[in-house]
Amino acid sequence: MATFRLRRFSRPEFLKAIAPEKLIAFLRPYERYFASRGVTLPPTYSAAKLDYSGLVKAFLSPDSKTPKELIDALYIVDEMATPEGMDALLDEVDRQNLMLATGSDYSPEDIAVQVWLLNRDILERKHAEHYLAKARSFESYQMDRFR
Repeated sequence: MATFRLRRFSRPEFLKAIAPEKLIAFLRPYERYFASRGVTLPPTYSAAKLDYSGLVKAFLSPDSKTPKELIDALYIVDEMATPEGMDALLDEVDRQNLMLATGSDYSPEDIAVQVWLLNRDILERKHAEHYLAKARSFESYQMDRFR
């Protein structure tokens, strides 16, 4: 299996910055996979019982049974869980008149997961735009460097 690096999902404090009920909803489609790795996803009403260290261990050691869709979801959320990513996502959610969960103290990681749950296409599109912008910026840097 190809290696992928998760800068944020590899840290329990990152996971704890996501509303537990949203994190459980995000991971629920892969419940059987996590169970096979020794991690039980609790019911949403018992979100305080979430095994953060078990999740991190599963994220850091994917195997051949790790669902490709889970890897894709983790990678995209991980990449967009930055202040810049959050701003782009909030702008798009606002532009489309969509509603996130009420509250005012959301982290970039929480916003990325909420947008994934609300409309996965938005997160994927914004991630692609972000990636293209980074590639163009790097090309411009390389061209300036060799002039």
